[in-house]
Amino acid sequence: MDIDTRLAALDARVRRLEDQRKIREVLAAYGFNADLGRSDAWVDLWTDDGIYDLDAGAHSGRAQLQDLIAAPANYHKSIENRSQHIALNPHIRIDGDTAVVECYRMLVVKPADEAKVGAGAYTRFELVRRGDGWAIRRQTRRMTGGDEWGGRLLRDYLVAG
Repeated sequence: MDIDTRLAALDARVRRLEDQRKIREVLAAYGFNADLGRSDAWVDLWTDDGIYDLDAGAHSGRAQLQDLIAAPANYHKSIENRSQHIALNPHIRIDGDTAVVECYRMLVVKPADEAKVGAGAYTRFELVRRGDGWAIRRQTRRMTGGDEWGGRLLRDYLVAG
């Protein structure tokens, strides 16, 4: 293998590692921003047409995402600054300017003296390259034990993996 081929392969490997690091940073910023009530920063992690697909329905676009996390009457405001959104075992697949991350997510909430798991879910993030970083285009979250858990979504992951 000549030096140009080796350098090109090395550049590709370094870019992939940098992309994985940046995607992990998006996942970390997602949790910290949600937990600390930084709703504008949380929404900025999404594309303008981003979709958050939950068991109960989907929220799409910046206005609906902002309402989901920041509206005083919504659940999220009631746990703000007393929650921890945690992504576990992220499996990152990058294909050019798109990526898929599949992971478990837990929401730990401390309503009083003792922390409790508020949610356990399977989550699939679809991301797109944005400038030098990454943005969430779609997030699909299905609660553990739901109709799709261990069913269609997980089977699709295992086939595609």
